[in-house]
Amino acid sequence: GNRSPDANGDNESDKKRVRRPYHAKTFKVEISFATKVPMYAIANALRGQETENFQEAVRVLDIILRQHAAKQGCLLVRQNFFHNDPKNFADVGGGVLGCRGFHSSFRATQSGLSLNIDVSTTMIIQPGPVVDFLISNQNVRDPFSLDWTKAKRTLKNLRVKTHPSNQEFKICGLSEVPCKELTY
Repeated sequence: GNRSPDANGDNESDKKRVRRPYHAKTFKVEISFATKVPMYAIANALRGQETENFQEAVRVLDIILRQHAAKQGCLLVRQNFFHNDPKNFADVGGGVLGCRGFHSSFRATQSGLSLNIDVSTTMIIQPGPVVDFLISNQNVRDPFSLDWTKAKRTLKNLRVKTHPSNQEFKICGLSEVPCKELTY
């Protein structure tokens, strides 16, 4: 095996590189109806006729809109959706991008049901290494100049996606211990 430089034992950094075997987790999922919305209520809502199930019918139509946007690969934030197209992004500085998108919902009007679409903007972190984002966000030259207290506040609850596994994680905090001293 790999040995430390003095050949007396395993190299500590090699221990950190060993991947843990993937453990499958089994989840029990139970799906139950929250409410039943009759098809006639949806048809009436589309014609603009308000019935006792009107709000539920409109909610079903809004859900269908969201699902359609999700299937097209849009980023969904509540009733807003954002296409992953470079022309929709604008650099606002500090490692942050403004992303243009749309807010959509069905609304009852005097002439029937209307699809309401408004422009919407959200902020996202520029894709790339987290350290590069922090350097840009704090406007410093290198990682040694970072204010780690500020970095901790900036990163807390941020969702990040890793490559190439494409797994998503939520940052819950930063370790006080340097990486070379961490053990798992």
